[in-house]
This record gives sequence, C-alpha cells and structure tokens, in this order.
Amino acid sequence: MINKLEETKKFLFSKTTLKPEVAVILGSGLSDFSDQVSNQTVISYREIPHFKTTTAEGHHNQLIFGKIANKAVVLMKGRFHYYEGYSLEEVTFPIRVLKLLELNT
Repeated sequence: MINKLEETKKFLFSKTTLKPEVAVILGSGLSDFSDQVSNQTVISYREIPHFKTTTAEGHHNQLIFGKIANKAVVLMKGRFHYYEGYSLEEVTFPIRVLKLLELNT
C-alpha cells in the first residue's frame, strides 16, 4: 500500500505545486462548494493512479486543488463507497492520500 500511496502522491504533485493545508470531502449535496475555490487545478479520478471512480449520482470524480480565503485546499468532489463494490482498502485509499498531501512532505 505504501508504494501505491507514494505513486499517487508523486503523480498529484506533478500536476500541481500547491501544498494543501486543508482537505475537504464533498458529497452530492456539497458539490457547489467547489465554486469558491480560486486558481483551480482539477484532476479527474480516472487519471489518478489507484483511485477508483464513483457510480453515485451527483458525484463528480474530481480532485480539486486551489485556494479558499488564502488557504491552500484540496477537495474531493465526489467519493466512492463500499456499497458500490469496492473493498475497504479502496474506499479509504483517497483519505490516506489526502493525509499525505496535507503533511506537505
């Protein structure tokens, strides 16, 4: 798992130099929150190594880097679930990645 996490982190930092201070996971009712993010870098889950995609309606399968009120943020716009047939390791993988990104390491 550590190798997958590092590969994903490396890929994401090849797409942005922003080091997030805050990570937010948006559900289907909160997707408009991403409109508040300035200087957005949007990455589709389909591009991200080891990320799965959601089948839930209203979930957008995007990781968004940017700023809100001068804070560097990363948003998960949509999430995938155990009930969609993914393993618990797959469902929790993005959370582990977000933690690595927040550590600014």
